[in-house]
Amino acid sequence: MIREEIGNEMNAMALQLVGLMQRSLRETNSIATGLLVGSMQSEQVQMAGSVISLRVGTPVEYGAYVERDTAPHWAPIRPLYEWVERKLNVVALNVKFEGGKAKYTGTSVKQFGSKKTFSRAREIYRVAKLIQYKIAHEGTKGKFFMRDSLDRLGLTYEVREDEGEMVYAVDIATWIENRGQLWTRVEGRLSAETT
Repeated sequence: MIREEIGNEMNAMALQLVGLMQRSLRETNSIATGLLVGSMQSEQVQMAGSVISLRVGTPVEYGAYVERDTAPHWAPIRPLYEWVERKLNVVALNVKFEGGKAKYTGTSVKQFGSKKTFSRAREIYRVAKLIQYKIAHEGTKGKFFMRDSLDRLGLTYEVREDEGEMVYAVDIATWIENRGQLWTRVEGRLSAETT
């Protein structure tokens, strides 16, 4: 019964954490395709003996690169090209600059024909290459959407490496203590069961 209550509370916390991670990605304007934000998930609580575990995160491989800072490295050009294309579609399409001000035109570059489409593709490639060079020299700055979400919930955690992955190991006992009412019920039942 106690384990079930703890499991239910942890599942509720996991759902809240998923929502906060998605919110954090939106707040930091870190969404290009929606794949990462849409892939956030939590697994059911696992209980084996005295160990209670729960995994929350994303199966998307690049999620770790969005989460944390990276050292300088040579990033593949295709994902950068696709990212630039999406960002420009959102930001630059249907916009014309006149007198130093941006104005909505209601037309798309792609509607103008192949010459402009080709020059647009070349410009996207040029921007993607510039980003690639910057990453090669400076690395990337993490968005820390997971860490910030754990902080928002007031969770105590430790950063660990687990099979090559960065993992935030949350101190569940402290979290349960902070839950107050549940902890009082659990503590009372544990005392009654041990006497």
